[in-house]
Amino acid sequence: MPKGDWRRVVSLYLPLWPTDRLRKRLGTNAPAPECPLVLAGREGRRRVVLSVDLAARRLGLRPGTPVAKAQALHPDLLIMDADPDGDRAGLERLALWFQHRIAPIVAPDPPDGIVLDTTGADHLHGGEAVMLENMVTRLKESGITARAAIADTWGAAHALARYGRGRITLVPPGKTAAAIADLPIEALRLPADIIDGLHGLATAMPVRDVRRLTRLLCDRIETIDPGFGIERMVLTASLAEPILHRQGVSALIEEEEADVSDLIDTLANRVGTQALYRFAPVESDVPERAVCRVPALAAEDGKEWPDHWPRPTRLLPRPEPIQTMAVLPDHPPVFFVWRGIRRRIRCADGPERVFGEWWKGDAELTTVRDYFRVEDTSGETFWVYRTGDGEHGETGSQGWFLHGLFE
Repeated sequence: MPKGDWRRVVSLYLPLWPTDRLRKRLGTNAPAPECPLVLAGREGRRRVVLSVDLAARRLGLRPGTPVAKAQALHPDLLIMDADPDGDRAGLERLALWFQHRIAPIVAPDPPDGIVLDTTGADHLHGGEAVMLENMVTRLKESGITARAAIADTWGAAHALARYGRGRITLVPPGKTAAAIADLPIEALRLPADIIDGLHGLATAMPVRDVRRLTRLLCDRIETIDPGFGIERMVLTASLAEPILHRQGVSALIEEEEADVSDLIDTLANRVGTQALYRFAPVESDVPERAVCRVPALAAEDGKEWPDHWPRPTRLLPRPEPIQTMAVLPDHPPVFFVWRGIRRRIRCADGPERVFGEWWKGDAELTTVRDYFRVEDTSGETFWVYRTGDGEHGETGSQGWFLHGLFE
């Protein structure tokens, strides 16, 4: 195909668009560039960071960080309200500005970009390289950080503008495949859960056993629609990780750990990697936050669950309300009714007081739970708690809940 027949697309990436737009709008009243600035808004019931400027990013802050946590870590942080509607409107105005000056086909690429079809228009601006450089420079002079890439397709230009190495990236016509070969999976513009799944594909651990790989592949061949048929299949490892060698151990010294990676791979191949996981501890005093799911063969991180108080073998997905009677403020229940069954308490241990995590939100500044381990007259043991300290209404509703069972 002649060079002139290639379609050319520019992706303009504005990584700091919300904070850059705010500073531009405030003019002389804008905070200094070296002053860390974040824009906050609500995600559900939480107030979180939605955008960060370069100075805040250097502090390690990222979108999604709870505002209370950001304030606790950096007391001098400047926090202002986000304006998503204003950001979208500003992006549309900027796209219109480029349409009048660069190319006739331009559109906003929310939340932080603009896409331009510059096919046949670059010669009006001194060529593609000069055109991209002028676009980025003009925006920089206006106080807007920008990166730009041009390629044969929108997807390639979008990926290279965000994950390429330079401020501007020019991919010659017909060279797209080579240009994007080394980009990370995140450049595919896929949902976060799919990205996580793709990171877990090629097996749970590095493997070079031919029979094992063949078995895994054969399990899925039947799901392929071959069309006119498949004569040959070739497996190529375009990216390989090193296999860690381990010296054999003597049964007289220690017991060798069983290798379950083959089993994990077989199960994942049939039910999906998302269905296989194990639980790992998280540093949190709030029980439901003290556990997370990790890949089945994820490495140990050295964290352990606290052992100063016993924990139930089964934690309910959500604490369930119970009807009970107890002497306030620090006595365990005399009895409780759970799922229609009345249980009389024979003995109890507690209370174990758990405080809210104030950095998670303002509502947890005074939150308290008092946990009790109780045994009924039939010998069953339960983990119950009261919301509040039994005296002050601001610490909780003083209602009772069952949170776990000791088995």
